[in-house]
Amino acid sequence: MNTTGEANYPDASIIWAALALVAGLTASCASGHHAPFSPALAPVRDIATVETRLQNAAARSTRVSLDKLGPVSYGGFSAPLWVVTVRPPGPADFHVLLIGGLHGNEPAGTESLLQFIEALSANTKQNARAQIDIITLVNPWGWHWCEITASALV
Repeated sequence: MNTTGEANYPDASIIWAALALVAGLTASCASGHHAPFSPALAPVRDIATVETRLQNAAARSTRVSLDKLGPVSYGGFSAPLWVVTVRPPGPADFHVLLIGGLHGNEPAGTESLLQFIEALSANTKQNARAQIDIITLVNPWGWHWCEITASALV
């Protein structure tokens, strides 16, 4: 608000310029003007090892569940997107979301969350008050190929 009590709105030309920029970027990204990744790229890590560790942790404790949110598919590659839920023995006082594996060339977050899940599934006395949802690998494509984004490969 300004000193007269009227709302201060941005100039309409600024709004139109911002909308044009967003539309242009969206069209550029969605145009499919390049291949998603080089066919010569060799896999660096195996998604199956993460899946096995998650399944083993979920099997150890009735308070740990593993659910598939859906597939991540890109350029012929497909992998599941998993969420692990760790529930307290009683009602949850609060909820926590942890994510890892955003950048494919940074595996420490994924490994840390895997170890955290394994520790929680092995010790039922931990986590007495929170429901914790954990997505260990939000970028399975990048983790598999050890890349941040597909654009780094073209």
